[in-house]
Amino acid sequence: MAAAQAFGAANWAKLDPLTVSMAHPDSLNALLSGGGEIGSYFSSPPFQYKALQKEGIRKVLNSYDVLGGKISFNVIATTAKFRTQNPKTYDAFLAALQEATDIINKDKRAAAEAYLRITGDKTPIDEFMVMMNDPDIEFTRTPLNMLKLVDFMHKTGAIKVKPNSWQDLFFENVHGMGGS
Repeated sequence: MAAAQAFGAANWAKLDPLTVSMAHPDSLNALLSGGGEIGSYFSSPPFQYKALQKEGIRKVLNSYDVLGGKISFNVIATTAKFRTQNPKTYDAFLAALQEATDIINKDKRAAAEAYLRITGDKTPIDEFMVMMNDPDIEFTRTPLNMLKLVDFMHKTGAIKVKPNSWQDLFFENVHGMGGS
């Protein structure tokens, strides 16, 4: 999408020959090593914060720039068949996800401490709180900027059917959330 914005819609894939797909930890390590093979990295939390701690590394672009606003970082998917056959599991998962989201939004520090304790992650709490308190990060179940993303995917042929609205991508229990 960024290439299409910079070079025109017909040139959306112009930079593809210059890119390589790698797992986030591998990409971060390659960038931080300074070995020269990886000179830039389109990252995500928490890796973007780790990269920006190194002198000489700076942010050039982010997904909010490309999409004109916030985007859902994670979207959880299931099939209609699974939802129909497992309504209690589906509802329990959504309730737990909402509970976790509420806990994070109520007390980010306590949520971060719990995460670090449970996972054994050695990130210092103050460093973790920089991520948790970033004004660009929103902890929500509301789908954000999904339609812009799938419209682009349709234009480039990545998906065959163009949704009419963001609601076409989600079950009806999400439709009232004011997504985009």
